Amino acid sequence: MMVRWPVFVIFFLWISIFGYIVSAAADDVILVIEGPAGGEPVTFTEKQIRLMPKKTFLTYDPWDRRERKYTGVPLATLLKHIGRLDEISVLDVIGRNKYSVKITMNDVTKYDHLISYEMNGEDYSTLKDDNKGPLAIALKMEDVEPDDTIRLKNQFVWWVEKIVIR
Repeated sequence: MMVRWPVFVIFFLWISIFGYIVSAAADDVILVIEGPAGGEPVTFTEKQIRLMPKKTFLTYDPWDRRERKYTGVPLATLLKHIGRLDEISVLDVIGRNKYSVKITMNDVTKYDHLISYEMNGEDYSTLKDDNKGPLAIALKMEDVEPDDTIRLKNQFVWWVEKIVIR
């Protein structure tokens, strides 16, 4: 019976530390929205983003060349939340890998871009680093007009960490 006591204590400590790390990670800033000029940056934690109305859709991922299910917050919803929707014409979306793309508000409203935090039912945070998260921009490619396919394919952004309002 004495042997189990230290194992229980170690297990309890491990669970407590793991819970603290997961809780702290949910409170870390994972997205910064800057601009327009002179405006204060707005930051979001994973917890704040997950509390917003979510949307899920299935689409063909043009980069992976397979169907994926994305869950997240519509980009327009996020922008409405910060109260700057009427000021925006173009967004510069920047990934951790320094990839950036300009997305017009016309595209955001027409194609309903998504700030995705899950792919195929799994949190990006539980996937390997090369799997796009903790946030990614996704859109339903089936809704894209044929002439816009290449341009909009490039609006899939992985590892999103910053959006600059222009």
